[in-house]
Amino acid sequence: MQIKKFLHDSIEALAFAKYWLLHLYAMPTITKLYDKDNDEIFVVVNGPSLQGDIAGYESLIAQKDVLMVNQAIQTPLFEILKPKYYAIVDTIFLSESYRKAVKTHFDEESFDRVCVPFQKTFELFNATDHNFTLFVPSTFMEGLKITNPRISTYTFSLYDFRGFEWLEKIAYKKALAMPSSDNILIFAIVSAIAMGYKRIYLLGCDQNAFLGYYVDNKTNKFSMRNYKHFYTNNNESDQVSYAFSLGEMLYHDSLMFRAYSQLQKLFASECAIFNCSSNSMIDAFPRASLDSVLGGGG
Repeated sequence: MQIKKFLHDSIEALAFAKYWLLHLYAMPTITKLYDKDNDEIFVVVNGPSLQGDIAGYESLIAQKDVLMVNQAIQTPLFEILKPKYYAIVDTIFLSESYRKAVKTHFDEESFDRVCVPFQKTFELFNATDHNFTLFVPSTFMEGLKITNPRISTYTFSLYDFRGFEWLEKIAYKKALAMPSSDNILIFAIVSAIAMGYKRIYLLGCDQNAFLGYYVDNKTNKFSMRNYKHFYTNNNESDQVSYAFSLGEMLYHDSLMFRAYSQLQKLFASECAIFNCSSNSMIDAFPRASLDSVLGGGG
């Protein structure tokens, strides 16, 4: 088994080196934001638990460094927290060719429903009067159509790398690779690590969408129900149908949860990552309540 793992890791390392030899033009720039004095950051993602968890703490969190993601700019919470950082990774945002590729994973109705909020997000990016730093994948910079001078843009890599742990640690710390590209939270955590933050607090990371997975026994089609964000209107349809299989979805879920465990394993001695979500399936990070964090318990 050790020989097999060594061979696997060696092949992955060679592929990683080859990738960057061919993509030197797309080297991540987020490490330019590294500061040894960066202390704590709140990573605020969009799970349903966020609505209740953050209630009453908004003004305190607004005084901290905050990173928000995806469609959060469409919510009142964006104006309240005024995040210092914002991250997007969905390829629908960034590339016409990838938009076509992503479309093959949805039925027509679901794809159209997914695209509408993406378009609105970009409209708000160009209209906002709030200054923030935007993080995007380096390979999609050319497709980024943001003209707002209040937004500065830095990049990270979409490359998935799982190999020698010593090389993983270097790659993730420099945002040259990710342990998985299956969830925006992974990118957000790696971004915070790349900027040198010592304490990373996670909010809204329920990560329990798989509880709504099912296969229609008549159509034999994989779908997902009860998929909500904290800002989702209860009257909106909560069912999404996909063109790929349940097995494929569970495989990507396994990569996602493995990525959280690997980040904790590699960086626990350098930074503390706390899951402050009251309802979360992520078991890789220690739990903490907002009351203990903001009350000084930490």
